Amino acid sequence: MVDLHTTNGSYHGYHLTYATSLNPNTDARIDTFARDQLLARVRGAMAARHQFRVYDYGNFSHVDRLTDEELEGFAPGDTRQKAWRTFDERPRFGTNYVGLRNRIAVLSEAYSYLAFERRVKVTEAFVEEIMRVVAANGAAIRSLTRRVDAEWTRTGATRELGVAFELHAQSKPIDVLVGAVGRAPDPRSGKPIRTMDERAATPTSMTVYDRFAATTMRRVPSEYIVRSPTPEVAAAVAQNLTAHGVRFERTRVATRRSVD
Repeated sequence: MVDLHTTNGSYHGYHLTYATSLNPNTDARIDTFARDQLLARVRGAMAARHQFRVYDYGNFSHVDRLTDEELEGFAPGDTRQKAWRTFDERPRFGTNYVGLRNRIAVLSEAYSYLAFERRVKVTEAFVEEIMRVVAANGAAIRSLTRRVDAEWTRTGATRELGVAFELHAQSKPIDVLVGAVGRAPDPRSGKPIRTMDERAATPTSMTVYDRFAATTMRRVPSEYIVRSPTPEVAAAVAQNLTAHGVRFERTRVATRRSVD
C-alpha cells in the first residue's frame, strides 16, 4: 500500500520524504524488508535515475523539546542540539495500520513548497521505483506475507506485544538536509506563495528519531469473543470484520468455553 500525500512542514532540502510502518508491533520481518530492502533501493534509484533527493519523513525540532515543538528551520547561530523526528506510531495512521496487518506500506510526502508539476513528477517517480522493486521481488514478498500470516493465525499461538511506546533515535547523528523557501506569485491567483529553493540543501548534523520502541508489554490473546446485543449489531460487526479481512465465525447457539 502506498499512501500519497504532500507535506508543508519544516523547510528541509528534500523533494519527497517517506516512511513505513512505525508501530513496533509490526512483524520484524515485514519492517526489515520495507526499510532495508524496498526503501533503501528506492532511495538510491530516486537519486541515480531521477535526480530527486528523498529521505525518511520528519520535521525539525530540538532534542530537549521533541514533544511540543516543530520548527520550520533553525535560526543562524543556534547552538542547541538539533533533531529530525518522525510522526507517531498509532494505528490510526494508514501505514501503521497496514503494517500491523502484515503487509508492506509506504507513506509518500511530496514537499508542498515544490512547484505543482515537480510534486507530480517526484511522486510519479517514487511510485514507479517502488513498483520496480516489488515487481522484481513479487514471489519473495508473497512468501513473506503468507509465512507471517500463518504464524499469527496458528491455533494456540501466544505472544506479547507493546501497549506503550517511546520515540527512539539512530545510534549516532546523521547529516539531514536543511533547505530554504522563497516567495513567488501564484500563477493563477497572483497571491504570494512559498516556493522551495531546490538549490538549497545544506547537510546539517543532528539526532534522527525515526522509529519507536515498546516500553510496556502485555500478553495478547490469539482470539476474542464479541457479544452482540442485537442481530443488527451482529450484522454490523460482521460487515466491519469482513471489510478488514479479519477471520471470524458466528455462533448462534449457547456454548461453554474457557476464557481469560
